[in-house]
Parts: sequence; structure tokens; C-alpha cells
Amino acid sequence: MTKHGALVMAAASLLLGAAAASMPMGAGAQDVSGKNGPVQVGGDNWHADQSIHTEYWDGRVEVQQDDARLRADHIKLIHAGGGPNGDSKSWGDVIRMEAEGNVYYVTEDRTMTGDNAVYTKNDDTVVITGAKVILKQGQNVMTGTRLVAHPDAGTSTFDSSPDSSNHGRVVAVLYPNEDDSGNPKPKKAASGKPATPAKPAAATSGSSASH
Repeated sequence: MTKHGALVMAAASLLLGAAAASMPMGAGAQDVSGKNGPVQVGGDNWHADQSIHTEYWDGRVEVQQDDARLRADHIKLIHAGGGPNGDSKSWGDVIRMEAEGNVYYVTEDRTMTGDNAVYTKNDDTVVITGAKVILKQGQNVMTGTRLVAHPDAGTSTFDSSPDSSNHGRVVAVLYPNEDDSGNPKPKKAASGKPATPAKPAAATSGSSASH
């Protein structure tokens, strides 16, 4: 997988995990950072509708686990309902997540921004859209207007609207002197051989004109 392809899939995997990070009581939280730390969710308002197994987080919503964070103005989590035993009061797993407004993801070495993000569990699809979707790892940057990713399959598509600032083109700026984490590669040690001294220029004999 290319460096920018790995960056796309890392961002998509973070979205997939964050989709299930916040759940009402009785449902298990899933991993966001991959480090198995506690998941913290916050927002200005929270509302749940048990009849449709949906919860709404509004206002500066943030899902955080270890060094991974997901932020957006609004996040809606739709649960399957029924749970493993078919209990109508059980919320079950998250099957769809919708994040709207100033979507922002950050891990230890990656960031992603966009206007909207949707995760659908049934077809394992993450769709991130915006006037400018930006993926960044170290100095490496990729921009477009729509990212469609299938994390389990390891495939992704990045495209750009003709009306975007990229004029319909996906643009990537990659730095070859960085490793897969976006960190500068160590410089190769200089050779131990002493430099060969330059040979002195051969003297040229001048001719004198006689008068």
C-alpha cells in the first residue's frame, strides 16, 4: 500500500472505531485509539430516543481515547436495537454514525478534516465529504472533496468536485524523506573514506611577444 493509501485507511479506521465509542448504558464501548484505554465522550447536549435506538450529541462533541480524538459539531449514533438476546429495550451495536460540521480527527501522527462523515456498518463503508477534505501525516498532505473507504477490505477512493479549489483533481504532496509515520528518515552516515584531494591545475607556459 502506498504511503498516502495507508494514511487514508488509518483515518478511516479511526472513524470506524469512533462510531461505536459512545453508547448508552448496557452497550459496550469499542476501541478508538487501539490502545484499549477508557473512552471519554463530551458535548453541550445529549438526547436519546429509545423508540428508534438513536442518540444525538450536539455542540462541541468530542470522543477521546488515549491520544486519538474525534470532534464534530453534531454526532448521531444509530443502534441496531434488540441486543444479542432480542431484548427490545437493548440498544445493541452502532450500525450507523453521522458526524456533521467541522469534523476533525487526530491521532499521534495523523490528522483529518472535513465537513461531514458517515459510517455504515452493514457495508463497512466510511464516507467523508466537505468543501476540502484534508488528510495529513507528518508533512504529507492529500486533499479532495470526498473520501470513500472500506476499512476491512483495505480499499479507498478519493475524488474531487469540479467546483472545488482543486478544480476536480485529487492532490497529494508527499515527502520521500519521511517514513510511514511521517517522521524524517535518518540521514545516511557519511562514508569513512577521506576525500581524494583535487589535483593541482597544470601550469601553462606563457609566450612573450618580441618587439
